[in-house]
Amino acid sequence: MKFVNAIITLSLFFSSQLSANDAALYDPKPNKDSSFVRLVNTANTKQTLQINGKKTRSTDAYSVSPYIALDAGSYQISIGVTEKEITIPSNHKYTLFIQDNQIRFVEQAKNTSKKSARIAFLNLSEQPLSLTTQNNKSVFEQLGKYQAIERDVNPMKLNFVVKNDNQAIVADVNGVSMKRGFSSDIITFNTALGTKALTSNSEW
Repeated sequence: MKFVNAIITLSLFFSSQLSANDAALYDPKPNKDSSFVRLVNTANTKQTLQINGKKTRSTDAYSVSPYIALDAGSYQISIGVTEKEITIPSNHKYTLFIQDNQIRFVEQAKNTSKKSARIAFLNLSEQPLSLTTQNNKSVFEQLGKYQAIERDVNPMKLNFVVKNDNQAIVADVNGVSMKRGFSSDIITFNTALGTKALTSNSEW
C-alpha cells in the first residue's frame, strides 16, 4: 500500500511540474479590455517571443503566431537576443516583427464588430504596397511600410493580389474567407526571395 501511495505521490508531483512548465507557454484568459500581441516571423528559422521573460511557443519560419492576451501596461519584449520595452494600452492589437535587427510593431484597434466581417492589410515590408481583388478591384491603395489598415465588409470568400508601386503583382493571396465577427488579416513582408504574404484569422 505504501508503494502504491508513493507512486501516486510521484505521479501527482510530475503532473504538477509538467503543468507548471506548460503554463509558462500559455497566455492568460482574455478579458473584455485585454490587448493582444503576436509575432510574425520574417526569418528563415524559428523564433521565440518572450514577454517579461516568459516564453511563448516557437513560431516557424515565415509564419505568424496566435495572439497572446495581455492586460494594459509596460512589457519587456524579447525575440532572440533583441529586446524592446513596449507600453500597451487596453483594447489594442500589436503585431511584432524583426527588421534591421530591431523589434518593430504595427498597432491596430481591437475588432469589436460582431455583425460584419473585417479585412485588414498589414505591410511589414520596406515599400508601399496595394491590395486588390484578383479581378483588379482596389481594396487598399499604397499602404506605407510598417502600417496597417482595415475595413468592415460583408462575409465572403475572395482571392487577392498584392501589388508594388509599379502595379506589378508581388504576391498572390488565394481563398481568404472573411467571416462575420472575425478579422481576416493579410500580412506582407520582405524575404530574400521577394515579398511574401500570410493570412491569419481571429475574432480580435
